[in-house]
Amino acid sequence: MSKQSNFERTIVVAGGRPSRSSIYQRLDEAITDLNDRLGGLPSPAEADGIWADLWHQEAHHSTALEGNTLILSEVQKLLDEGRAVGDKELREYLEVLGYGAAAKWVYGQALEPGGWSADGLLTLQEVRSVHFQAMTRCGTSHRTRTRPLKSLPATGAATRSRSSPTG
Repeated sequence: MSKQSNFERTIVVAGGRPSRSSIYQRLDEAITDLNDRLGGLPSPAEADGIWADLWHQEAHHSTALEGNTLILSEVQKLLDEGRAVGDKELREYLEVLGYGAAAKWVYGQALEPGGWSADGLLTLQEVRSVHFQAMTRCGTSHRTRTRPLKSLPATGAATRSRSSPTG
C-alpha cells in the first residue's frame, strides 16, 4: 500500500472544506516531520536573509494590492537604505515605509511579545497600535479615525466597492 500524503488523509466536511481538527492534525504532522528531518526551523538570526526577503515581498505586494506603483526593487532600496528611487508620489513612498515599520513590529512581537498578550485573540489595542504605526509614516494618522465597534453596520460593509458613494 502506498503512503498517503497529508492532503489525501484530510477529512472533508459536508461543505467541501477540510475539518479544523484534520487541519490541526496535518500541521502537527508537518511540524514533527520538519523537526525529525531538519532539526526544526532556523533561529531568527540564522534566517535573517529569509526574513528580510519576506519583509520586502510582503511590503511590496500588500501595498501594490492597494494601488501602490512602486516596483519590488524600489521597495527594497526604500526599506533597506531609506532612499526613494524613481519619480513616484511621496504618498507611495510613505505608504511603503509605514507598512514596512508596522510589519517589522508584528514580526518582533512573534519573537518577544513584551507587554502584549502572548496568546489568545488580538486585542483592539494591538490592532490600533499596528494601524497607528503604519499610518503615522503615511502622514495620514490625523485624518483617519476609528469608529466604535458598535457603530459598524451589521451587513454590507465588506461588500461595498471603493468607488461607491457610501463606501
